[in-house]
Amino acid sequence: MDAPLLVTGCPRSGTTWVGKTLALHPDMGYLQEPFNNDHNQGRVPGKWPHRFFYIHSGNAGTFRPLVEQLFHFTYYPVPGLFARQSWRDRAMHLKEFCLWTRARWMAKRPLIKDPFAFFSTPWLVREMGVKPIILIRHPAAVISSIKRLNWNLRFDHFLEQPELMQDWLWDLAEEIQSVSTSQAGFLAKGIVFWKLFYQTVIKWETRYPDWIFLKHEDLSRHPVAEFAQLYQKLGLKFDPSIRRKIIQMTESTSHTEIPSTAPAAYVTVNSRANLTNWKKRLHPEEIQTIYVALQPLWSRFYSENDW
Repeated sequence: MDAPLLVTGCPRSGTTWVGKTLALHPDMGYLQEPFNNDHNQGRVPGKWPHRFFYIHSGNAGTFRPLVEQLFHFTYYPVPGLFARQSWRDRAMHLKEFCLWTRARWMAKRPLIKDPFAFFSTPWLVREMGVKPIILIRHPAAVISSIKRLNWNLRFDHFLEQPELMQDWLWDLAEEIQSVSTSQAGFLAKGIVFWKLFYQTVIKWETRYPDWIFLKHEDLSRHPVAEFAQLYQKLGLKFDPSIRRKIIQMTESTSHTEIPSTAPAAYVTVNSRANLTNWKKRLHPEEIQTIYVALQPLWSRFYSENDW
């Protein structure tokens, strides 16, 4: 079987869009956020110890069997069914169970889409042979999305994982602690949130040059060409039907952003129009604060023209 795929990155970086677009290929078996404790009932037998859980050599003995079962499309219908509150959710759960079962029978290639698996990526690559696709997105776009959805960002998930802090976030410990214990607003928290993901990405780009790193903005400007190139890198055939579907998803719609009430799998949006939504969501003063606070990092991925 070809290597499993992992589409990950900072939340709100386009992982759903990229994951669902790769899942257009008939050989792929789509696994929606099995590391997300809020919505993964049925996909894993229980809860992960922490949000953004970090699997590493020290705890791998406990969690490796679970990940192996995940890559074999093992589903847990009974506990997942009882965890659902509405008949609609239960129906969606049963549909997902059928899709996973079919993927296992057909020996499909696993495709995990999950920003919550981000920090476990090195272990998943090293021990499970995963091929990672890491999404990069403009800081103002990510933070404006956090503002629009009114997310209350928490940082205890990181601080309570000493191995994660020691291996990847050691140089941000004071900043993470500061926003975790203060009454900081969305802007201060969003800046640290973006920073802890993309400072890690910079480390990974140096250490793992064979990984695939993609900018959301490049995909948005030229979706057909960029996805065709990505399909080629992953050994997937990019046929005319997939090309048509990508055009339908990204160009043939008037929607400029995903509705806040849309389901997680919603991906139909005009990708080019979506590029500048953050300029409408954020005040000029907020944009300037992000620009200054994150300049040493965003300049590794973006130019002044991107502001």
